[in-house]
Amino acid sequence: LEHSRVPFEVLSASEDAYTAQEVAARLHVSGNELLKPVVLKADGRLVLAVVPAARRVDVRKAAELVGAKQVSLAPEGEFARVFEDCDAGAEPPFGDLYGVETLLDDHVLGQARVAFMAGTHHEAVQMGRADYERLARPKVGDLCQPWQ
Repeated sequence: LEHSRVPFEVLSASEDAYTAQEVAARLHVSGNELLKPVVLKADGRLVLAVVPAARRVDVRKAAELVGAKQVSLAPEGEFARVFEDCDAGAEPPFGDLYGVETLLDDHVLGQARVAFMAGTHHEAVQMGRADYERLARPKVGDLCQPWQ
């Protein structure tokens, strides 16, 4: 982010948080502002679906967006080595840094700012949503549904 000259703020959680909603609460950001990267397996390849913490991925919609016949949640054992510099569950929403396609749910487009875990369960980054999109270059579409 510094190399790209993007303004950002580092947020620290007072305690480690593991669910996206816990993270949002500890960071004092809304569940719509906090980005939740979800690693999917699409026809055998890894894909990073980025959705608001307050929503969940719809694998059928993800399959349509990437043109895959079969999409499922990727088992941690299959992607941990790709994101080896990150705590499990704290992957940043920049798939291109890891050679993985990034998808972004279009519900995020209404946010002025976004926040996301910075590879650990106790530090996050907050930045402008437009800057995030410019850097991540995601494929944008309807990817999720609200929690019920």
